[in-house]
Parts: sequence; structure tokens; C-alpha cells
Amino acid sequence: MHPHSGGHGGPYYVDPQLERSDIRDGHAGVPLQLRMTVVEAGDCKPVAGARVDVWHADAQGNYSGFAAPGQSLSEEAAKERFLRGHQITDAGGIANFTTIWPGWYRGRTPHVHFKVWLEDDTVLTGQLFVPDALSEFIYTQAPDYERSETRDTLNRTDGIAKQATYASFASVKEDENRFVASLTIGIDRTARSQERGPGGPGGPRPPGTPGGRPPGPPPGG
Repeated sequence: MHPHSGGHGGPYYVDPQLERSDIRDGHAGVPLQLRMTVVEAGDCKPVAGARVDVWHADAQGNYSGFAAPGQSLSEEAAKERFLRGHQITDAGGIANFTTIWPGWYRGRTPHVHFKVWLEDDTVLTGQLFVPDALSEFIYTQAPDYERSETRDTLNRTDGIAKQATYASFASVKEDENRFVASLTIGIDRTARSQERGPGGPGGPRPPGTPGGRPPGPPPGG
């Protein structure tokens, strides 16, 4: 087990009051449960009462509350908070979120942003990564992820993913009607992240069968 490093960019979480486990807001995509377990980096003791914020792009690579480069954002769109939320860890240090498999955007491999808070302090900011083979299967088989463009960045070519190492790669299993991605996050209570929200995208961006996985078996690897 390794603690995750902070300091990663991206569209920051913009509504600290949005406490909820289901963050989909009706957005279509392959169902995904995020299981985030917060522990002490030294002894792996579960941390109860920590706040875990998560946010990520939708099936087409768009974040809520931010406009793609070269596009304007309406006042109504600026208020959207889809695929964003936070939960408080239970006695086992666990926070669960119901969401969809994250989409991709140019210059980045698929990822989920997260922040861990203790009281009013951010102790860790990081990103969760998922297996490339499974992402490719979803992007080519699930209609909600169909794009005219070709994905240009994989885990092995994404600078942030390489810097984060495999400590930031989720363990993914197939459930009956969804995938479950689990990540154990080791924190240092004395650490303080340098990131303070809200901010804009980190790196360049362009702009299914709802309710189930794509047909057929997932790929190996």
C-alpha cells in the first residue's frame, strides 16, 4: 500500500455542499460503483469521518460547470453539477459513489479526480485510473461513448498517470449490472494539499446502452 501524492490538476470540485452517493444526475453511461477506502499511510488503519470528493468527465469527455476550449458556457450550464459529489467515510474508512465509467478527452487518459478532507483541510488531492483494455472495450461497444475522434492518450502515455504510479490504479471487478472500481487511499494527517478550488481544466480538452454493461465479455489484460 502506498500513499498517493497530491498536486494534480484538472477541473476542481466546485460545490463543497453536494453530499450524495449517486452523482449521475441522469447522465447515461456504463454503470460504475466507486469504492474509496481511506486509511492511515503508516499503519493502514481505516480513517472514519473523512470527506471524500470525487468528480470526472461524462461519457463524451465533458465536465459539469466548465466549458470546452473555444466554447461558451451558458449561465444554466455553469450551475450544473453532474458527476460531482462527496461522501463521509464510515467506520471502515469507506465512501461509495454510484456513477458511470469516465469518458476521455484529448491529452488525458480516463480518470476520476478526488480530494480527501479532514475537517476543513485538504490532506490529499489525486486521480484514480482504470484499466486501458476495459476502457477501450467500453468506448468501442457502449453507444453512449461513441465519438468521431480517436482516443489519443493511454495510461502508459499520460504523464500524470505515470507520475502517480500503480498506487493510483483502481482494482476493477465485474458485478451483475455494473463494474466496481476500488481504491485504497493512504493519507498523512499532517499533509496539506496546495490545491484550492475552483479552477479550470488541466490540459487540453475537446468538447450507450444506459443501465447496463456493453454486450459481450470484457477483454483480457
